[in-house]
Amino acid sequence: MGLRTIDDIHELMAAPRQAAVLIAALELGLFWRLKDRPLSSAVIAQEMKIPPRRCHHWLRLLATMNLLEQEGDHFGLSPLARAAILDIHTQEAWKLLAIDAAENLEDSLFLAQHLRDANPEKDSAGQFRYQLDPYVQKMEADLDRARLFSQTLYELHTPLAQDVAAALEVNGARSLMDVGGGSGVVSLALLRKHPELKATVVDIANVCIAGREIADKLPEQDRISYYPANFVEDELPKGFDIVLKCDVSIFDDTILAKLAGSLNEGGRLVIVDRWFDMGEKETARRLAFVLSKSLRNPEYSLRSLEDIGAGLTKAGLTVEPIVELPYGSWKMIQARKGVSSLPKP
Repeated sequence: MGLRTIDDIHELMAAPRQAAVLIAALELGLFWRLKDRPLSSAVIAQEMKIPPRRCHHWLRLLATMNLLEQEGDHFGLSPLARAAILDIHTQEAWKLLAIDAAENLEDSLFLAQHLRDANPEKDSAGQFRYQLDPYVQKMEADLDRARLFSQTLYELHTPLAQDVAAALEVNGARSLMDVGGGSGVVSLALLRKHPELKATVVDIANVCIAGREIADKLPEQDRISYYPANFVEDELPKGFDIVLKCDVSIFDDTILAKLAGSLNEGGRLVIVDRWFDMGEKETARRLAFVLSKSLRNPEYSLRSLEDIGAGLTKAGLTVEPIVELPYGSWKMIQARKGVSSLPKP
């Protein structure tokens, strides 16, 4: 809903502080401390090593947001917090989401400066150089952060992985490369359904370590491998029947051509991502995502399905009908390299 009054403007300017209050509660695990019974603010302050008066102010703000219920000096979970937080994701998943939100919030508060930042360096062809997302840079430097990310995405993407496994016809394929595959959650879902398939997950080194740790606990561990690489800048292995790119929103023509080069003749490039209709679904959240991407590449924009189809055709692939997935607004694009020469299933 758009702003209507001066009070709406003041409320919106105060909103980052409310967001920070919630983010802190998630990152510090407050809601899980209260899942069994209410506690006094003094006990919460002592357990969480927060100055008592400051802690009381924080808890009261959470109560005004309908996330806690206050009775005297005691605070307990509200029905909203239990249903929308504890019952939805694990504490570890919420912690990562909170850390990401805090970092995005910090960047957003200095947007006036970032909007005027000098354009990123261009290469010899006049194209803007690719820049890793800040969270990827942090995972490159911190294995524990990569572990938290990988475990969280394994949890959050399990429904999507199951939808992809149900919708994707393997058709005799034996080898899969999962580009930017993280924990390998989608690959593992496909391996469970197709015992003849083997998968190689390509991601940065620390994410590969974290993904390997997850896979080693599963029956499919011997059929999945992890290949540490920055898939934009580094050479990729070749000779795959399927190349999968799921929830990795990089669609440059050069990347599409590079991925096509890893396919066997008759193989398929499979792209799974979210594409929204224009108009009423042009949400503030989506527009904020596009703006954040443009801070690293001033010419960034979300490519339409038609544009991506043209890029796939330019890469020498034949685009097949788009598949709508049940999970959210996800769609699956498939494009084949030449004529299928794969054995029949």
